[in-house]
Amino acid sequence: MRSAVVRTLNGGVNIEATTGFDPVIAETDWKAGWAAFDPRVSAKFEGSQVNKPPSSFFGPGLALQTRRDEGNFSVSLDKKWSPGTTTRVAYDPSLGYLFFPQGTFDPDEFNPSYSSDIVVELRQPLLRGAGRDVNLAPIQIAQTRIAQSMWEVQEVTLAEVRSVEDAYWNLQAAQLVQKSIEEVIPLAEEAVRVEELRFQSERNIFADVARAKTIFESFLQQRLRAIRAVRTRDYQLRQLIGMPVNDGALLVPSDPPRQTLAAFDHGALLATALEHRPDLIRSRLRVEAQEVRLATARNSLYPQLDVFAAYRTSGLASRLDRSLRQMREVEYTDWTLGATFSVPIGNRKALAELEGQELRLAKERALLTEFENQVSFQLAELRMEIELVWKRFQSAMRQSKSTEQWLKLSRIRYSSPPARNRNQDWLLLALYDYQQAMQSHIDAITSAGELLASYNTLLARLDEAQGILLEKRNVEFASDKIEFLKEQPRPVIPTSIPRAVTGNRRISTQQRDRPINSYGHTFSRIVTSHSAGTRANHFRTNGVARSRNVSRNPIVHRNNDSRAPIAGAGHSLVTIQSIEPVAPARSRFQSR
Repeated sequence: MRSAVVRTLNGGVNIEATTGFDPVIAETDWKAGWAAFDPRVSAKFEGSQVNKPPSSFFGPGLALQTRRDEGNFSVSLDKKWSPGTTTRVAYDPSLGYLFFPQGTFDPDEFNPSYSSDIVVELRQPLLRGAGRDVNLAPIQIAQTRIAQSMWEVQEVTLAEVRSVEDAYWNLQAAQLVQKSIEEVIPLAEEAVRVEELRFQSERNIFADVARAKTIFESFLQQRLRAIRAVRTRDYQLRQLIGMPVNDGALLVPSDPPRQTLAAFDHGALLATALEHRPDLIRSRLRVEAQEVRLATARNSLYPQLDVFAAYRTSGLASRLDRSLRQMREVEYTDWTLGATFSVPIGNRKALAELEGQELRLAKERALLTEFENQVSFQLAELRMEIELVWKRFQSAMRQSKSTEQWLKLSRIRYSSPPARNRNQDWLLLALYDYQQAMQSHIDAITSAGELLASYNTLLARLDEAQGILLEKRNVEFASDKIEFLKEQPRPVIPTSIPRAVTGNRRISTQQRDRPINSYGHTFSRIVTSHSAGTRANHFRTNGVARSRNVSRNPIVHRNNDSRAPIAGAGHSLVTIQSIEPVAPARSRFQSR
């Protein structure tokens, strides 16, 4: 599934604030950090015409030409390097052109005069701001933010895949409840008919008929509530996996849930979680980023001590070409070496920043330790809950078998009572027992179905708590997330449904795209063949999305093996059956 938005199930379907765009946004900050080391070209041109009043002076008693023309052009290339070095190469004459219209005081002077200068400068800090670690710190922090964002996306992707499993098993449990109620309703209706016949033969009173009808109506209301639960969970699963809200069919999960007890070792669970959990990895990355900030703050304590050097070659002539030639011949040169030193007295700002960064690092390390401790308790709680739910499920299964026998025998006793016990009171008691058996059977099936769904959901949550749910479900991250988002940032209908029954046809696919929806999205070309048995859709995907279990995250896709299981032991969560369409219309999955 290709979408920038992540949806999770928590009561209802929620849209997560973390999206597939976040790592790309963080990567733009990382790219911007490198701009500090980009070369910079600057150029300047200026021209002046000076006309001073007579008797103007330049300096103490020095006569100045009152009429002159000036012009200058300079261009420079500056660059900062990762060790902190700054270099500058420039064509930078002090005054490129000078002309005195009224002539000069000395006839031997150039008029006009052209000057040319090439300057090479270098400055290197020795203490504050020196070294690659200090100057690359913002980029290292930006890289850490990218990694944090990626792991945050993986964390919500874990929640999304787990939510799909939750919705899948919840839908299966709801349909099981509905099925149990549908099986009981004809029995309750039969009891109403029997009581009406007995009332007509004056073998009971109308209150017995009314009670039978009341029980029957209560079962009808339970069926409506069960249908509502099925439709609600059907909508939730559709929204999570990107299917349309209504295509005239209901989804029917076909994979059997796991019904064996899983054994776990707490030490192995904890070791796996400490290595793979995205939130713990993000916490470690925050510690690493804070260590980089602390190193930068320590460097700020040093005084500013820089050495610099400059080299200049010059030319001066009455013509520009002669001035440039003289400059290129490197006949007239000068150089400069020096050092600058500065330090704030007290250095209170740097000391305060260092203390703040040390405290922040201590805070992040304390949080990391506490998070790791919390994970241990969370895994122990999940393990305990799995064991208890399994025991409750076993009890519910025994209860459902007992209620099934109870319902069967009570029906026989009610419909064919022994001759010696056919008095009115005994038949009334048999009816009460029969009706109670119906309700108990529904309750037992409901409890068993919900507990089994809860057990399989808890297994998925345990994998999520260890951070290995994606690996177990064969979900991986695509390589080129940026190009993918530029290509398709909006949600796309998923292109893989391994099994779906629609009408009387078995549907398979070939590797040829064909648009079949109004959004311009494509499924693989559908080829139709008839089958007398169960029917199924087999879609082969093209592009990034490989299977229905693939996360909505645009940088996530599934492995090439579309047969790999993703739900429970050996089950494929994406295997979905569809019942017959509610309205008699062509299925959207049928061949055109």
